[in-house]
Amino acid sequence: MLLNIRILLLLLLILSLLSIFSVAKKTITDLLYEDKRFSNLVRALQRTRILHEINRYESATLFAPVNEAFEDDPLMTRERMLYHFLIEEIKGEELKKNGLLLNTRLNMGEKLNTLGQKVKVEVESDSNIVYVGNGKITEFDKKADNGIIHVINGVLDTPVDLYTTLTSMDQLTVFSDYLRMRKLDDYLSNGNHITIFAPTNDVIKNQLKYHEREYLMGECGGGLDDLDLWTKYHLHNDRVLYSDSFENGNTNVPTVQGEPIKVEKDEQGNMRVAGGNVTFKDLLAENGVIHVITNVAIPKALHFTTHKYLCGLKATKFVASIIKHGLQHYIEGSNASYTILAPRDDSLDESLTLRYHILEGKYLPSDLKDEMLVKSELKTEELRNHRQRAIVNLVQKWDNNEVESIQRTEIQFNGIGVIGEPVEIGNDIIYILSNTMTPPQPIIKILSNDKQLASMGTYIIINNIVQKVRSAKGITMIAPSSEAFSQLGLINAYFLLHEAKVDLNSVLLHHIINETIYSEDITDEKTYYTMGGDPVKVYKKDNDIFVSNANYTSKVSRKDVLTSTGVLHVLDKVIFPPTLHITLGKLLKGINAQTFLEIVKAANLTDLVQDPLEPYTILAPTEGAFEKINVTKLLADPELASRWARLHIIPKKLDELKNGDEVPTLLSNDAILVIKKELGGSYYNIEVKGYWSFKEKAKLLSSGRAWNGGAVYEIDKVLLPEHVQQIGRTFSDIIIGFVLFGFLAMSGIYSWHFWNIWKRESQGYREIES
Repeated sequence: MLLNIRILLLLLLILSLLSIFSVAKKTITDLLYEDKRFSNLVRALQRTRILHEINRYESATLFAPVNEAFEDDPLMTRERMLYHFLIEEIKGEELKKNGLLLNTRLNMGEKLNTLGQKVKVEVESDSNIVYVGNGKITEFDKKADNGIIHVINGVLDTPVDLYTTLTSMDQLTVFSDYLRMRKLDDYLSNGNHITIFAPTNDVIKNQLKYHEREYLMGECGGGLDDLDLWTKYHLHNDRVLYSDSFENGNTNVPTVQGEPIKVEKDEQGNMRVAGGNVTFKDLLAENGVIHVITNVAIPKALHFTTHKYLCGLKATKFVASIIKHGLQHYIEGSNASYTILAPRDDSLDESLTLRYHILEGKYLPSDLKDEMLVKSELKTEELRNHRQRAIVNLVQKWDNNEVESIQRTEIQFNGIGVIGEPVEIGNDIIYILSNTMTPPQPIIKILSNDKQLASMGTYIIINNIVQKVRSAKGITMIAPSSEAFSQLGLINAYFLLHEAKVDLNSVLLHHIINETIYSEDITDEKTYYTMGGDPVKVYKKDNDIFVSNANYTSKVSRKDVLTSTGVLHVLDKVIFPPTLHITLGKLLKGINAQTFLEIVKAANLTDLVQDPLEPYTILAPTEGAFEKINVTKLLADPELASRWARLHIIPKKLDELKNGDEVPTLLSNDAILVIKKELGGSYYNIEVKGYWSFKEKAKLLSSGRAWNGGAVYEIDKVLLPEHVQQIGRTFSDIIIGFVLFGFLAMSGIYSWHFWNIWKRESQGYREIES
């Protein structure tokens, strides 16, 4: 019984073995041999000694390129062929997941420290075409006993090193250039298991300002060191972090720089790095992976300062000078606010005064007004340790192109234009200037170089007070314009005399105030004291500034001319100090009216032309005018001299000259002078009334006014008393002439009438009776 059972079991075993060997077994190799489409693949597998290994795979997936795929790519390596095999069997349905990462049988060892190099699956959303690596799957699921085959149209390219991968991407060239500048290209080419979070060119250009990028690429301010921090903050080298390595939620990933970078992943697999989206995940390389991000990640160790911005704005020489003079606190960031006016490297002048290019406070373009004064950090003893000002101008300019003209407003500081837009950084703002600003010049130099102020400068030199004015600190000069001085007429001639030094000195010092008064400081009326000791009032009315004293008021025609010792305002009139006493005698001395004064002396009328209480007006002929008369005769005859002198003295003041005005003289009631404006001219003549002679008209050359309103007019001809007598004779002759003419006319009329009557009677004419 037992023997029968053993025989039965043996028969069953033999039958089962026979059934096994009777069924044909098909491997991946068999399928490749059977399909003529894979003949080139078979040869490639044979050459790389992989074909016989396949049968030992318990499970595998082969992405099989067809013959046509080998025509343009005949060179195959063992590593490249292994990249076509997966460790496990993956069916076609499982491959239809976009972004799927698969482990191949290509082992990269320490370069990746993973099971094998990854290959990435991508699915076109509109056509559902599936790509694996660079090959399109044309047929799914050719099943073999030890795996599965998916047919592809191209030979897969194995990933290359990270740096080569970066440089091959057009949108990653800026980032790859930065890596090369920090000598990280070799590290990324040969290093192991590295993960890169790479911002695109557009992201870098949009999120890093131009001057920040320029700074990072230069040595000024440690730019290259900061670039090193920045680039390494985008690198991780502990292990390769593929997108499927991250769990949902937040992950702090250590970086080569040292600080962790934040990675976020949601349930849909979307990722964010340092707050920016990952637009392309898992760009594979032979020694790591790249994730393309839409944000520039900035480590905490990297912070931009005014110093660094200046470097990026090509103001490196300005920065070097700041550091050289120990003024780093202005540009290294502080609680204080500054406006930096930095000349660019190509326009920096050796005369640079650093503190004058740094303004107290942060002035945005919207804060700046035309003719506004801004305080600099330059403090000098000349200003009594107050801050020197700079003036702002907003100049309208037109930019012309082929289509249209565009108006823009150019900001200028002290006449130096601003290049480009200002740059804000923290509490500070930077304006790049087209040239170096020069601090205000000494006041004497300004006066000598400005035609509008030349007279003031000349008088200061003549009166030997240059040093006094130059050494005065923190002053305001209210300088009359040259036109204002010209309005003084003959007073200018007097001021040139040595004996006028005291008077001139009082006038000049009366125009210098012992305080610095900028136009913005002037509101309500306020009294200030001048260097001469007299008070003046300064006030604003209807946006105009006025300066006045007890007798005079002058308007400021030009304000805020900055000087090294303060400020200068230009006046439209000269303000005489109350103590100044300009007499007729001083005016006559100024024009050197020597002959006139001798004749007046001979006439015993000196008091009338020196300093009378009454506001007399004196007509003083020039010395040349006396050459045409007998002066000796005049001097020898007091009566004649008196009559002559009195004809030249008008016993009142002339506020203004008017054509046709008649003015009396001291000579007599008949001695009237007439003022006439020259036809077509801009000057006036004066002549004796009733004396018709073009040759005897005296031209009024110039004038000067005395303290009481009286004046001296210089004339080019001498007025003669005998012309006054001619007035009476001429008048009587005219009357006699008219009477005689009338008598003769009447006599003629009567004679003619009687002659006609006699003629009619002698010829027998009779009157016709009615």
